[in-house]
Amino acid sequence: MAQHVSVASSVLGKGAQSTGVSTEVLSMYVDVTNDGQESEYRILFGDQVKYIVVNAGTYDMDTLTFPPALLERLPKLPKDGWTTARIFNSSESLSFEVSYKGLAEVLNVWHPNKVDVLSFTPEERFTERVLGVTYCSKPGIIKFARFEDEIPRMERETTVYEAIDGQGIGPTFLGHLTENDRVIGLLVQRVEGRRANIDDLEACQAIVKRLHSLGVVHGDLNRHNFIVSANSVTLIDFENATINGSTREMEEEYELITRQLVEETGRGGEEVILSDSEF
Repeated sequence: MAQHVSVASSVLGKGAQSTGVSTEVLSMYVDVTNDGQESEYRILFGDQVKYIVVNAGTYDMDTLTFPPALLERLPKLPKDGWTTARIFNSSESLSFEVSYKGLAEVLNVWHPNKVDVLSFTPEERFTERVLGVTYCSKPGIIKFARFEDEIPRMERETTVYEAIDGQGIGPTFLGHLTENDRVIGLLVQRVEGRRANIDDLEACQAIVKRLHSLGVVHGDLNRHNFIVSANSVTLIDFENATINGSTREMEEEYELITRQLVEETGRGGEEVILSDSEF
């Protein structure tokens, strides 16, 4: 299986195109095995986010995995209009093609509020796609698709949040996250609490029953996705959930709760949203 590297934006490099446009790598996905896979970059190009795909064999691995070096070696790209650029070698020279095609986005825009992802300064990093932020002076969580192949997961999770809105099952949905005016993610209220354990079995079973009553199968009920506070249990991380799940799926999921609450391997722990004392 190919290995990839994804690097936090806080350690990624900045640069400038010969056009004078400032550039910064926000996200990257690089095949470090050099087995013929292309590499992807999400780049702040001036005040717009652009996407760059680098064909296998175009640059050496040191360049691919070190953003300042990559930015220095990019060809001169147009200033405006394009969404994606593909970089490749052609007759032993560096070439590129740009696309002006619109990018995939979350289509179920059911909440009235939209917030630009670039308006946030990340304060905590749970994964490359899940960040702790402040919104309206209160703690929040943003979750977003870095690349187009992650959009379906965000579409699914956004739709689940619509289904559970106001039901006291998940975090409060605060709005859709946008990038260049397209919806790529979501903003929710941060839930303070701790991971669930077997002592919380009854409360966890109750919240799952409420979820199932809405026809939703969570799809990943590990103990880290139950956040326990003084008076309640909240479910998080719905990107593997299924709307209109079958009775059998719900029964099987419900039966797994006990086993998951005694799980100690750490599976699923990367996206848990905990109080500051837990970090």
